[in-house]
Amino acid sequence: MPLRMMSISDGQRPSDIDIMRSGIYNLGFVAVRHDAVGISVLNWWEELCLSLGYNDAASGIFVDQKWMDLAPCYFDSVLALKHRGCNVAYWNLHERRVTRTERGLQAGNDELVFFHFSGVNAKLPGQLSKYQTRHSLEAEPVLRTLVQDYCDALVAERHLDYLPISYTFGRLSDGRPITPVMRRALGVIGDGELSPFDATSPLQRRLAKAGIAPRKAEMPAARPEAKINALNFDHTQGIVVLVNKLLRLSCKLLGVDRMQQLLRYLSFLTRGANLAAVLTDAPFVLNHPLQPRSPASHSRSATDAHPALESRSQ
Repeated sequence: MPLRMMSISDGQRPSDIDIMRSGIYNLGFVAVRHDAVGISVLNWWEELCLSLGYNDAASGIFVDQKWMDLAPCYFDSVLALKHRGCNVAYWNLHERRVTRTERGLQAGNDELVFFHFSGVNAKLPGQLSKYQTRHSLEAEPVLRTLVQDYCDALVAERHLDYLPISYTFGRLSDGRPITPVMRRALGVIGDGELSPFDATSPLQRRLAKAGIAPRKAEMPAARPEAKINALNFDHTQGIVVLVNKLLRLSCKLLGVDRMQQLLRYLSFLTRGANLAAVLTDAPFVLNHPLQPRSPASHSRSATDAHPALESRSQ
């Protein structure tokens, strides 16, 4: 296959850049041999997830997944499964079309072993995934049937009944919602905090004093502007137009060089726990040390990230 055909930089999402941000391996499927090397991999992965299991692409990390880009460098026996019928999903369909043959379902030239329904919404069975723009089920009848059958199975198992159940680690003990900035603050001012979910803990009192913690238990309704992302960005949308006007005015007042410095600093604040450090008047922690693993931690799965640190992306 010519090199130019391998690239997925056709203006649709996900692109090569998106893959590089989230990691070249998808950890929706991983197998680990129960031997010394396998245990070492899990221990290494666990420490990273416990300490830095954030969804923070700007800082070069993506929950549990991005770390595995390094695994082949550290562990000689780590291999990538290249069977095209395994872990078929919206991000690799461009190279392995799903078809039905006399041998059954195929992904490219390989038998379809399992499909990864990431981003599928049981309420919208006609949509492949909310995370992509490249593929349409209308043009792929076999794939459309596969997704429809999956959505029907979810509904039959009462999936929609469970959707309203709130995330266990999404609120403090008094019911107030936990925001991403609050989670990141734990990394700069919460060292040794044993009860981060206790609304009366020293950590939460300090966050409340800094104006970071919400005052009420009711989750505020998100404005439409808050739902802007890379897939639906519209430069004509209200808040975008307003911010652009303010930026042009600021550029005239400050000068383009100072304006660029200011924007670079604001971008710096969006990474890691930098904003939390500023709001709590704490020093920047640019390189977070890994949390020591407990003696019993070897019995836990490496994907069990600390709920106080966890920032779910989906």
